[in-house]
Amino acid sequence: MKIYLEEEIETIGTVTINAVKVKRDHTLRIFKEEFLGKHHDSPYLKILNEHKIKFNITSDSTLIARCDEPIIIENKRLGYKMKYDLITFEAKLYLRTYPYKAESVHFAGFCFFNDLKNLKKKHFKRRREAYLGSSKHFIKSLYNNTLELNKYHIMLNESGKIESLYTLVEQSKNEKTYKMLIPRVYLHYNREFCSSFELNEDGQDTFTIDKFGNISPAGRILFTGELGAKRMGEALPDDYQFQ
Repeated sequence: MKIYLEEEIETIGTVTINAVKVKRDHTLRIFKEEFLGKHHDSPYLKILNEHKIKFNITSDSTLIARCDEPIIIENKRLGYKMKYDLITFEAKLYLRTYPYKAESVHFAGFCFFNDLKNLKKKHFKRRREAYLGSSKHFIKSLYNNTLELNKYHIMLNESGKIESLYTLVEQSKNEKTYKMLIPRVYLHYNREFCSSFELNEDGQDTFTIDKFGNISPAGRILFTGELGAKRMGEALPDDYQFQ
């Protein structure tokens, strides 16, 4: 794991990059969009200690976020209070138009979940909706060999041709190791959307999944499309049981 530390040039309420001053409110908006996801501006989804998050923009237009304490997330949509230990957050920014947007993002950390009080049926319904069609749902379906049962179709390309594009190379009681036969495959879930499932650029073609749906090494597999768009605002605990 590499953690990049950059010299931070601070002014009051701004982040400076190549003589361009970006207001903290704007970097915080980008962070929340990419970290929390599509519900980032919902009044039912909040970062309670966002003032503790620090930002820096490097010379190659990468927004880096760090926090010296766990990020506290109150998710009233799903009924969770979460503590997220942020290890790394890097978002490559597109600075040619304003407001600035992220072209790509990578973040990693550890999250701890606690139920909020007075949970209702709507919370469990939203949890099910967040889980179905998520990257965690897909990975657990792959691990349990239930892709077809759970309405996933893996394709070589977007035309719909189904192929055998990965192979199981090792298996233990709680883990399975797979080898990708090509670097990218396309996924259809319930014929509703198309996403891609691809290897990163480290030159390795194997990855391991545990029984909770965690992938190692971290960052070996990348998701784009709908699966890649889901963020912490729709995150569920590793031991979530779909019913």
